[in-house]
Amino acid sequence: KKKKKKKKMLRDKQGRQGWCPSRILAFVPAQSLWPLWFSCWKVASWKYCAGRLCVGRNVRMNRDDDAEVVSGTMAVILAEATKKAKEIVPVLSGADHKGLSGRVVVVGGSETFTGAPYFAGMAAMLSGVDIVHVLCERSAAIPIKCYSPELIVHPGLDQVADNNQGNEDQDICKKLPYCNVVVVGPGLGTRSSTQENALRLVDEAMSRQLPLVIDADGLRGVFDSKLGESVRNRIASRPDPQLIIFTPNRREYDMMCQTVSKTSG
Repeated sequence: KKKKKKKKMLRDKQGRQGWCPSRILAFVPAQSLWPLWFSCWKVASWKYCAGRLCVGRNVRMNRDDDAEVVSGTMAVILAEATKKAKEIVPVLSGADHKGLSGRVVVVGGSETFTGAPYFAGMAAMLSGVDIVHVLCERSAAIPIKCYSPELIVHPGLDQVADNNQGNEDQDICKKLPYCNVVVVGPGLGTRSSTQENALRLVDEAMSRQLPLVIDADGLRGVFDSKLGESVRNRIASRPDPQLIIFTPNRREYDMMCQTVSKTSG
């Protein structure tokens, strides 16, 4: 009689027999694990943002008393945000069509930075916006399209104007669709042709009295270049300055202050 071979059981780190989860996961396809990884990343991100956003840098998330402060402050912020959202977000109706809940244009995306315009566009869509257009450089168009089929991507932001034709400015402005808000700067880059076209779009948005959000390299184009001088003057003379929002970090804020002090002094 043939002896039946005993199945060898896997052993964990303590030497106990059983099915070791770490070894089992080694044979599971990576595609089936991405929801677990994403959930863990999202929970970690929320904890990190809660500590930085709610109570500042003085809080350390590894202390129990600070964690209680964070949870309490986060609850107050979420309650206030929910109250404001109910006042701002329109009520959905069965008679509405796509676009009535908002149309946003994101001007940004270069060969090096393709994630920033994607996150800006998806943040808008997750907040309830119906349509998001992304105006980016040619090299960034395909990666951004691959990130999400929900974003409408328009390449060619880095095209150089032809002075002989004289109508390039109009062509660039035609790529700015009829929208409600324009976001300029996420992943824009520092290429001169891209910066020039972005400033033209900013000027066109101000002509249409559209709300503007200027961030990152968009701030550098407006406050740290000769091309942005006319845009700065127009922003300063705008009758409704609340329609323009700047979102600088510390270095960008210092750059803005230096530029304003030089021009005012």
